[in-house]
Amino acid sequence: MKFRSPFPILLLFLLTFGLSACLNNGSENNVEITNPDNADFASLTFSKNDSIPYINTAVFTLEANDSDDPLFADLSEMIVNLDSLPYQTRIDSVFPVFKFMSSRSAFLARYNDETATFSDTLPITGKDTVDFTRKMKIHNVSYNGAAEKKYRIKVNVHTVEPELYHWNQLSVDVTPERGYSQNAILIDNTIYFYNNNTAGSSLYVSDDGQNWTNKPLTNLPPYISFKNLCLLNNKLYLLDENNTVYMSGDYADWSEKYTIAEMKLISFLFVLNNRLWAVAEKDGKYKFASTTDGVAWTVGENLPQHFPVADFASLVFMSATNVEKAIVVGGMLTDGAVTDKIWTTENAAYWLQMPAQNSVGKIKGGKLAFYDKKLHLFGGMDENNKLRKKQYNLSPDGGFEWQLPDTTYNKYTELVAPRAYQSVIVKDKQCYVIGGQTENARLYDVWCGRLNRAQFARQ
Repeated sequence: MKFRSPFPILLLFLLTFGLSACLNNGSENNVEITNPDNADFASLTFSKNDSIPYINTAVFTLEANDSDDPLFADLSEMIVNLDSLPYQTRIDSVFPVFKFMSSRSAFLARYNDETATFSDTLPITGKDTVDFTRKMKIHNVSYNGAAEKKYRIKVNVHTVEPELYHWNQLSVDVTPERGYSQNAILIDNTIYFYNNNTAGSSLYVSDDGQNWTNKPLTNLPPYISFKNLCLLNNKLYLLDENNTVYMSGDYADWSEKYTIAEMKLISFLFVLNNRLWAVAEKDGKYKFASTTDGVAWTVGENLPQHFPVADFASLVFMSATNVEKAIVVGGMLTDGAVTDKIWTTENAAYWLQMPAQNSVGKIKGGKLAFYDKKLHLFGGMDENNKLRKKQYNLSPDGGFEWQLPDTTYNKYTELVAPRAYQSVIVKDKQCYVIGGQTENARLYDVWCGRLNRAQFARQ
């Protein structure tokens, strides 16, 4: 009797078992199979490709198909990266990894321009190189063949450089009237531009910064300065040099006024926590003062040393922790000197002076704006009444660190003439720079800056 070796039989058994186990676990395109009749999409990732930086950062989700292209009319869902890949990212040679709840077979149907059909098919193996610049959809059949799903595939790549600013001149002259005092303020998404000259005060309004309409002003004295102008609870307040506060509910008629007797108001600071704050002088000391109605004023603490009393840049903005915060930059001290100090507060009672190394230099007549979650400091003069050479500074962290803009992406200083005492308004995700003055002239032009990324639907 011949002895037969058991190894060929054992080898055949192992091969058969191994193949069966592989089929039961699905292909490389599947997650663990728990529903073999489920053909739903599970995930899509792009493998790292050294020749295409950031390609593996794309995050795909399943969304409703938003295409009105008749080629995808039969598809209700799409696989898409809602956050676009960086500008100029190539998607013509991508290594995709698809996963489904189960899959017997899956293939890409790519649009063929010659036949005008999705006749160009590519079976998904997990080792594919795909050109996602083409229109395509994916077809998956469940593991047991009982179900199938089709999805549109859309790979988003930014078509513009997100960090690029566009600066355009909207108007050469808001008004032909040349004056000595001007200020612009945003009210109900309309820009109000106040101007004063030898003929008296004037008001121009605009919804777009380009087209301006003159509106009559009433009950203001001649030669009033519009430097101290603040909006509180839908009422506009104006402080003149005679310690009188004028009030207007329609922003044109200033019939309400109140002369402050208990102190001398020097400058309006800002509106914080529903109170209008100001710098005041009382009994020979400079103090903070505040009001909720422009009539009854509460005198607060003495100003800290080196705190400005006039010509500062101030702004209230939302901090990174979503807390309302105020900042004061530069300005003139009680002795007339120009300061480089920067102050911040959340309540106008406790003030933090920024470290000296973070100074933007001595400055008066600058203007602050909060745009793209950054502080923007525009214009200003130095201690010698000369326009600052650094006309534009940015702070991404609420005023601690300041930097110059990257002129590759932001050419403000190359396009816009240097100035001080300009107005800056943020409206409709755009930044408007209005008027101002040089060492020897008044300006009445309007510039509008728009950051590409600020216009994106997803932030």
